[in-house]
This record gives sequence, C-alpha cells and structure tokens, in this order.
Amino acid sequence: MNWLDEFKIAIVANDIEKIDSLVSNCPQNLKKGEIESALALLKGAMEVVTRKQNELQTRLLRQLERDRLGESGQTVLMLYQGILRFLDEASSAIEERNIERKVHNLNRANAIFFELINSLDMSQGDVANYLERLYTRQIQTLSQANFQNDKGKINVVANVVRGLIDAWNDTLNESLPK
Repeated sequence: MNWLDEFKIAIVANDIEKIDSLVSNCPQNLKKGEIESALALLKGAMEVVTRKQNELQTRLLRQLERDRLGESGQTVLMLYQGILRFLDEASSAIEERNIERKVHNLNRANAIFFELINSLDMSQGDVANYLERLYTRQIQTLSQANFQNDKGKINVVANVVRGLIDAWNDTLNESLPK
C-alpha cells in the first residue's frame, strides 16, 4: 500500500498516531498530483487532530478537583467570558481601523491568560501543564493577530475559549450539588 493510501485510511480511522507517523515519514519523491492530494488530505488530518484535542481538553478539565469547582469555577468562567468580550472588542477595532482600541483589548485578553497561568496549581500535574501550554499558545496567537491585524487568529482563540467555557460548564453541572 502506498503512503497516500495509508494517509487516507489513517484520517478516516481517526488514528492520530498513524497520522503523526505518516506525516513524519512523508516520502521525498511524491509526484505533483500526489503532493496536491497530500495537501488536501492534511486539512482532514488537522480536523481529526482538532477534534481529538477538543475531546482531550474536555476530559482533562473534568479531571480537575471537583471540590474546588464551586466558587473558583465560576470565577474562571467569568474570566473566560471577559476574554471573549475583549476579543470581540478587538475584532471590532480591527474593522474600524482603531489600532489603539485593538491593542488595548488584546492586551486585556492576554492579561487574563497570564493571570490564569499564574493561578494554576502546578501540583495538579497533567491538567495544569496542559492548561499552561494551552493558555501560552493563545497568548502567542493573539500576539500574531495584533501584529497582522488578523481577525481570523482572534476567532481561533475565541473558539478555544468557547470550548473551555463549555467544558467548565459541563464540569460544574456534573459536580455541583443540585
């Protein structure tokens, strides 16, 4: 079986390990048509990875200490909602070509991410480490959005935050007494 067929099968099977292995071992001698097919398939592979990342994100958030979720969980949700508000303001500022307002709101969103990083209890292990990396990546993406006036990058971060809000809401609803 050729590399391209194996890549298609790995995508259909949602086999991230196989996708990773195939991407790492992509043959150097692909023909033009095969290269074009591989590029098209990469989009499908990215969707698989994103879906798996979202599933992992939800699962990791659910592993947080349930006895600490009440009030602190609500605070985290409010911080996430604040980030969304600042991102919305920054996007509007880009449309209006208001650089000062864009920078101000992106800085405020980043400040919340920094505060979230600083508040992580790193003794919680994998969950805290994952969230630290996730928050850091969002800060990097917002820096790129700022320099490039890229609303698309702002939307990427907003979608991540929405996923975090959904995961926290699910966790709070499952763990709090009714």
